[in-house]
Amino acid sequence: MFLAFDLLENWKLVVAIAVAVIVLLIVLSVFINKAKYAARYKRFYKRLDKT
Repeated sequence: MFLAFDLLENWKLVVAIAVAVIVLLIVLSVFINKAKYAARYKRFYKRLDKT
């Protein structure tokens, strides 16, 4: 109960942590997608070169 009260007192800190986590997830997903698309396009262009 005391911990919950502390979190309510420090709501700015909680909001800052939540925003940081969301931004981190967005950045990670962008990098993961970039790697996937790079691999996909590399395969696609290799296939084009063979024909």
